[in-house]
Amino acid sequence: MAVALIGAGGILAGVLTGLSTHRQGIEELLRRVRSMAATFEAADLRQLRGQTTEVTANDYARLKARLRRVAVVDPDDRFLYIFHWEEAVDRVVFVADSAEPGSKEESKPGDEYRNYRDPRLSPGLRTVLRTGEPSWEGPETDEFGTWYSAFAVLPAPAGRYVLGLDRDVAKWNERIAVSSALACALCWLVGGGLLLTYLHRLASRHTISTLQELGRQREEMDRRRLTELEAENRRYDLLARTVPVAILRVDHNGHCVFVNDEGRRITQIEATAIRNRRWLRIFDSADRRACREAWRALIREGRPFSGGLRLRLPDGSARWVFGSAVRESPTTFVGAFVDRTGEKLTEMRLEQYQRFDALGTLAGSIVLEMRNALTPILLGVEALRRSPVPGRDPLFAIESGARLTSEILQQLMAFTEGNPGTSEPLEINTLLADIERTLRLTLPKQIQIVRVPLSGPSTAVGRRAHLQQALFNLCMNARDALPTGGTLRLSVRRQTVDTAFARTVPGAHPGEFIVASVFDSGGGIPAGLQGKIFEPFFTTKASLGRPGLGLAAVARITRSHGGFVSFYSEPNRGTEFSLYLPAIPTAAAAGEVPVAPSAKIDGRGRVVLFVDDEPLIREAAESVLTTHHFTVHLAADGIDGLCRAAEIGERLDLVITDRQMPGMDGIEFIHALRPLVPETPVVLVSGRIGTSPEEPLTGLNLAATIVKPFTSESLLRGVAAALSPGNGGSGPGPGTRSTPA
Repeated sequence: MAVALIGAGGILAGVLTGLSTHRQGIEELLRRVRSMAATFEAADLRQLRGQTTEVTANDYARLKARLRRVAVVDPDDRFLYIFHWEEAVDRVVFVADSAEPGSKEESKPGDEYRNYRDPRLSPGLRTVLRTGEPSWEGPETDEFGTWYSAFAVLPAPAGRYVLGLDRDVAKWNERIAVSSALACALCWLVGGGLLLTYLHRLASRHTISTLQELGRQREEMDRRRLTELEAENRRYDLLARTVPVAILRVDHNGHCVFVNDEGRRITQIEATAIRNRRWLRIFDSADRRACREAWRALIREGRPFSGGLRLRLPDGSARWVFGSAVRESPTTFVGAFVDRTGEKLTEMRLEQYQRFDALGTLAGSIVLEMRNALTPILLGVEALRRSPVPGRDPLFAIESGARLTSEILQQLMAFTEGNPGTSEPLEINTLLADIERTLRLTLPKQIQIVRVPLSGPSTAVGRRAHLQQALFNLCMNARDALPTGGTLRLSVRRQTVDTAFARTVPGAHPGEFIVASVFDSGGGIPAGLQGKIFEPFFTTKASLGRPGLGLAAVARITRSHGGFVSFYSEPNRGTEFSLYLPAIPTAAAAGEVPVAPSAKIDGRGRVVLFVDDEPLIREAAESVLTTHHFTVHLAADGIDGLCRAAEIGERLDLVITDRQMPGMDGIEFIHALRPLVPETPVVLVSGRIGTSPEEPLTGLNLAATIVKPFTSESLLRGVAAALSPGNGGSGPGPGTRSTPA
């Protein structure tokens, strides 16, 4: 009987002990979830309105990281999560949890429930949503294990946010089982059992107090860390608002997620608008390709970017900036740029001043070359009036003179307009040969001009007009250094620059370069002045009216091409300036595809509309095109061209139009033509060599361009390029291939 009583007492004591331990665990679980809920502030939830939030958003990422830090304080906690009940619309939305991103336990934000009474919500969660008081439930079992859950309300400016805490009950049940077993043993062992029960309770209380103290310490550490992070964010926001530098933060998809006040001022785009667009769209279309390549290198390789770019503002105007971009995190990138529009406009004015300054020097040689070019034309016309002379071809003389006149006019227009054109592969040997011809007509006869070309490809990528200006500035300086005559030498060489050499020249870097040098045998540059020669407005020739901008422009142009400038000077021995331009590999330079002759173009079955206000040009173009079996319709201006295009309709295969015409010019004509024949390729004929970045040609979708004055060969090449399959045509004709003009 006594044994039975002791056994029954042991069982009862075990049950009571287990219930007591369970109750204390529940109280500790509720206390912990209330304590964690109290640490949250309304600011933590200011943008989390139960909507789906990208993982890269700052508020969601910070909340997710905080939940993960809190969850690992107690090893028995499985994870934390937050729900939001919007009472106004009576719906419950899942916000975030502490599971590892990408794991099978993670729940994505945005899951919605009809209301807090939705049967999919657990009873404890419904209770805390309804009453606002902490609640618990469990044990519940799923594929991840068995747990108890506790819930508490978070402070929030709107709606009701609930923090949930799941605790693994494996160790919890083990603790209850051990307590019950000890109670049974204590009852069986009577006094020993009582003593063990007392010690067990004492140890349990100590463990709980220790855990409570550890929890308080962890919460205090989290609170201090959160305070420090908020202080850092405030300092960063203050710095971003006050510095005169535009700052952008971009996600891995290229969308702007932050822009400061200076960035909005420079781009003239509102914060809400700029955050909804890709950052590449704020740049000018001419720079987007370079921006896109730099962006890909930054994403894939983490390679920082820096350089000058051009913005296109909503009103259509341009703004020049200099900026850089770096990786901030695996998914975010930060860029900063400053407005350099004023400096760029000043540089453009200085370049214009230099061009007009040099134009006076070129005027004499231009007049002489024009006289030489017009002489065979006049003589050839007179010879045609007379009877032909055996052995002489006056038509050849007229054609040669006309071609020479065309080349002179194109060179003059390129120089006076100052149009840099686009970067393209250039043969530096050819460039120096053109400059040599101009110098021989310009410089005094007592200056001996020598050119030393490179025996092989001398190809570099650059803008022809800019490099011509830089080399011509050096030649003018060499001329000024030879007042009584001497030697001016132009040379080209290929050189590999190593690290040791790069350290000796400011701005140099290792690589393969094409080096264009200008040497004069004058008196040299004094040693005390050699450190100042590249400074703007520094000059030793003020008496000659030189403003001191030539060498500064040379250095700037060379740097914009990715190169650098070096010079060497000795008293009474001469001076040599060298432009180092990045070289194109020999294999790439030699791999150009030959152009097919356009004489094989067959226009049978093709209808062409030619629009020009000059009758002689219309008749000449009609003669060339009909010779190649094209059906040609002529129009005298833009209005006449629209009428002819409407009459021809879908049978029209190609439109060729002049740019400068009275009334409706070529640009207006093309815009008006597109609705009539949207798929017909268009070729633009212009007297200009290129187009300025400010001219509205980007939206015309031109198939080719032809420069006046043109020959039959250049006209046919433009037609072949426009009718090629890549431009919407079916090819220029049987047995031919398209060739760009």
